[in-house]
Amino acid sequence: MAKEGGDITAGLSRVEELFEARNPKYLAEIAPFEAKITSIEKEGGEVKITLEALGKQMREYYTGEVEMNILVKKSDTVEMKQIIAKGKESKQKIQTLQAGRVVKVTDDVIVIEDLAPEVVEYIAPAGRNLLIGEGDTVKIGQKMTE
Repeated sequence: MAKEGGDITAGLSRVEELFEARNPKYLAEIAPFEAKITSIEKEGGEVKITLEALGKQMREYYTGEVEMNILVKKSDTVEMKQIIAKGKESKQKIQTLQAGRVVKVTDDVIVIEDLAPEVVEYIAPAGRNLLIGEGDTVKIGQKMTE
């Protein structure tokens, strides 16, 4: 015998609560590439996490959308933030993200291999739960903090 009084709808508010989408209070720090955690240092109210890429990155800089003057050639060595192409009729320019060696130049793309593995530092507020430890290896997209 069924009870009266809305047994079917009684649990709906709890189901709605479980599936409600909320923004997290803090965003997790995510590994940008495969890397080794070289150090974790606590400084005052912050934690500094240092990552070193496991290998040299190949970076592609696309030049095909706007007609550009390419300022480098194959085998050139470039510095970080060096301008490698400028727009012929616009003020658009392309700068490197990392020091490296030019391995390929075409009308559409410039490919540069990093000179050394990239090193990145993240600062997280103290008290955040770390999901990694010093010496750990992380994969691209892996969460490092909760």
